[in-house]
Amino acid sequence: MTLGSGQQIVNNLPFSGSGNDFYFIPADSENIRFTFDSYSLDDDIHLFTTGGEHLAGVEVSAVGDPLADFNWQDLGVDLSNIDSTFLTTGNGFDAGATYDASNINAANAVGTTVTYSGDGDLDNDGRIFTGETDVEIITLTGTTNQDIILAVSGQSSGSSYQGRISWDRLGGVASAAIQEAELADENPEEDVKITTSAAINRPQDYHEIAKTPATAADLGLTGLSLSTQQQAEIALNALSGAIDDIGEKRAGYGAVQNAMQSNLRNLSIHAENTRAAQSQIRDTDYANETASLARNQIIQQASQSLLSQANQQPEIALTLLNG
Repeated sequence: MTLGSGQQIVNNLPFSGSGNDFYFIPADSENIRFTFDSYSLDDDIHLFTTGGEHLAGVEVSAVGDPLADFNWQDLGVDLSNIDSTFLTTGNGFDAGATYDASNINAANAVGTTVTYSGDGDLDNDGRIFTGETDVEIITLTGTTNQDIILAVSGQSSGSSYQGRISWDRLGGVASAAIQEAELADENPEEDVKITTSAAINRPQDYHEIAKTPATAADLGLTGLSLSTQQQAEIALNALSGAIDDIGEKRAGYGAVQNAMQSNLRNLSIHAENTRAAQSQIRDTDYANETASLARNQIIQQASQSLLSQANQQPEIALTLLNG
């Protein structure tokens, strides 16, 4: 999401602007919130469709209406010229967009529930004093079914503001926080098990390492701002706490690493002993086969000797008879 000047808008982080600005929100966006601080001037925020339907904000009045909103009057915008001066293609609206306030500030629009905090300039004099508020908020709960535009109507001179836009999905693309949550649902965190021993006829021993949450949200680093001294102090404290937390986790992992190195040495010794035993078993098998071969050779030789003697017996008998 960008300003007309091309300034990049980051989800849920503050940004500054002045004058009239327009923020295009594509269809299939979810849970949009626009917070706006006009710094004591009567700058206003509005929600439009790209076709010109005014969904939330302060309605534009007819020419010469004495009750017209100060902000619109200051800009010289009324029903006679809003289409040509405000709802232009250069501001992101459709060609031929026509102003329509018939459903302005209705509870439901573009597939969502819409809430608008109201104009903070209660006495309509262009300034914010005691009892009034310079912060206006528009929220859309649900998923939008068409393109919309968040618009700022800033006073003609001296206008400046701070804004913050947040969303769960923008044009169907989930925010980083939502992606992390969905990934966590798909892959629930489980402890990592690392084998530390593998003795024969004994169950394997494991060293369990709990997964360490280390996202910006887990470390308490979301939603921070440096806009004021107080907010900056809060941000610095949050960063300090996050650094301490990471230091503790690193120390824990260091201890686990030392334990695993010790286990690795033990497993290496176990593997060497296993190889030695395997060699002994192979040597034993070779000796057994050698003895078996010698026994078979002796039996074969004895059989041949007996057969030879058996064949000589008839010859001896005939020799005696002829003698």
